[in-house]
Amino acid sequence: MQGRFKYEKLVKYPHMKPGDIAIWERFVAANPNFFDTVDYDVMIGQGASFDTTLINTEGSDVGALYRKKIDVVGYRAGEIWLVEVKPSAQFSALGQIGAYDDLYREEKKPSDKVVACLLTDVVGPDVANIAAKWGVILLTA
Repeated sequence: MQGRFKYEKLVKYPHMKPGDIAIWERFVAANPNFFDTVDYDVMIGQGASFDTTLINTEGSDVGALYRKKIDVVGYRAGEIWLVEVKPSAQFSALGQIGAYDDLYREEKKPSDKVVACLLTDVVGPDVANIAAKWGVILLTA
């Protein structure tokens, strides 16, 4: 599977907050060959449990707004990296990327190796130890 975007600095990133963008762009600049291609804001999981259908000329469905979204899915030879960007990686971020990893594998059924990753500026207390036990890669920018 290949991403829709070249792995490079973009003018805009879907749904990334300014703090996340700063971290991501520092990582891209420092690691220009880390990924071949990437996808942003990758939807996984179920949407809302209530009716979210909008009837309009475009046939929009706001249910997609309620799905979980992985910040970045990066592709490189034989690997798919699920990257959650956090200015400060705490235990909640570990739970989030762990859940995304499970959902991604269940829904996409990838044949390539999947790597769960947190990209951050700050690693909270005990996070590195638990991340290592859970197989989550911690990267800093």
